[in-house]
Amino acid sequence: MPKEDNQQIARIFVQLTKRAETADPATLVQTFVDFGTLLPSISTRDNQVIFGRRGTGKTHALVYTLEKAKADGALTVYVDLRTAGSSTSVYSNSKLPISERATRMLLDVLGFVHNELTAAALGNQDLDLAPHGSVA
Repeated sequence: MPKEDNQQIARIFVQLTKRAETADPATLVQTFVDFGTLLPSISTRDNQVIFGRRGTGKTHALVYTLEKAKADGALTVYVDLRTAGSSTSVYSNSKLPISERATRMLLDVLGFVHNELTAAALGNQDLDLAPHGSVA
């Protein structure tokens, strides 16, 4: 292979997004490869625990599932806990009791979810806010 081709391939690899958190959701949907029972498992209403090493596709799979749910008309909220708090976060302050740190984290997450749901409700006139199974 000519040296120029190798250099072009190297440039392309350097430009690839390495973290799903920074990738465009549409790109994640296009590049997602389903395998086994992963999607049926994380698409249920049951609680799930997803764990794995960095770079194994956890966020990629969740964003894919979120985008598919949006396409089906569901109201979705994605919370990236890496962005909660600040670099001098109270969450990592070991001088505070764990109960206070956990409560602050929960309040921050609920505040974020509230803001997203409020924005969705105010920005979408066609949003059906009736409980499922109710008759209008």
